[in-house]
Amino acid sequence: MKRLRWLVLLGLIGSVVGCLEQEELSAPSFEGDTILAPSEGDVAEQHQGLQQTQVVYVNFTGVTVTACPTESYCSDAAGNRSTIISRFFGEDSITWAPYSNQSGRTRVMQELEEAFGPFDVELVTSRPAGGDYTMLVVSDTYREGLGVAPLDCGNRWKNDIAFVYRAGEFSPEMVANAAVHELGHAFGLAHVERKSDYMYYLADSFSNRFTRSRYDGEHAQNRCTEGVEQDGPGLLFENLGPRRFNGHFADDDGSVHEAAIDALYEAGITSGCSGGPLPKFCPRDNVRRGQMAVFLDRALELEPATQQYFDDTLGTWYQDQANRLAEAGITSGCRHREYCGNDEVTRAQMAVFLSRAFDLPPATQNYFDDTNGAWYEDAANRLAEAGITSGCGQRRYCGQDRVTREQMASFLARALGLI
Repeated sequence: MKRLRWLVLLGLIGSVVGCLEQEELSAPSFEGDTILAPSEGDVAEQHQGLQQTQVVYVNFTGVTVTACPTESYCSDAAGNRSTIISRFFGEDSITWAPYSNQSGRTRVMQELEEAFGPFDVELVTSRPAGGDYTMLVVSDTYREGLGVAPLDCGNRWKNDIAFVYRAGEFSPEMVANAAVHELGHAFGLAHVERKSDYMYYLADSFSNRFTRSRYDGEHAQNRCTEGVEQDGPGLLFENLGPRRFNGHFADDDGSVHEAAIDALYEAGITSGCSGGPLPKFCPRDNVRRGQMAVFLDRALELEPATQQYFDDTLGTWYQDQANRLAEAGITSGCRHREYCGNDEVTRAQMAVFLSRAFDLPPATQNYFDDTNGAWYEDAANRLAEAGITSGCGQRRYCGQDRVTREQMASFLARALGLI
């Protein structure tokens, strides 16, 4: 019995030690993971102000990187040379094995795109044929720690190389976090105290944004700015520039509704949605009845209402616009003296809104099979005859589907003759 108790106790101790070892393995430190890139000197590879999109080549397939024995400092992605090899690792060259986890590769690219999306960065997984680029090596090769990069204040160097290693030992989420962290160093960011910041000194999947935070005095041996705080987003905008986009909004590039969205902006009908440093339209968000009241009021320049029509709009930001729509006969609300401004607009409701708002003439034929007998059948046919909609499929209108902001833009821009 005593022997059994000792075996159980030893088993428990072993489990605890194993958990502690696993926990330590799951949160390695980034402490000491930078070497300071020179801010001035006679090396011709320095930027003279970044005037083009920052290309980042994410190398998952392996590469041999050599030191630069005849130069005081080098960072040469195209030539696979880096001072880090000798100064940090104490070697002449290192052959970095591929990162073999395919789902991990996908996760890394997703996190990089999310983290650097607001900035003028292009991420590629094939080596560029020419031009300047930073290389991020993600490898299964074992070295102490998890990653290293030059701390490139001002992003002055054209061809930085950053490294993430031991990737096969950690979760894809942690490898992705490390990839963002090391690139952050290459773009001029040091360690900070806030745990939610990508630049926190411990690898942690809870670190998921760049913030304004106090420098970590214990773990940030090098830094790029004076004072006690680092403005992460501000420095990245300064060192990389904002992401380039077409038209007036950054989040609608490639949308078939982009021309309509831009037309509404130019007509003063929308200014987009809030959130983040770049102008956004939130094209895939569903439209709410309160928003619809504002859109239609701006589009039609309605007269002020002479009375209060709805009890549930009192004090809301769309109160005036909902009353104007009611006075103009465009809406009677959703129930007795209620407008239901937070409800999402359906395609059926959109048909009625627009048919009344633009006083569309009756249709000469029935365009949709799925509206037969519906309360919005006449309105949907009027929209089709006016060229405002062609439906959601062959002879289908899909009246119960919700309307997204980008779809609303096309509905409204066509009704106004803007596109």
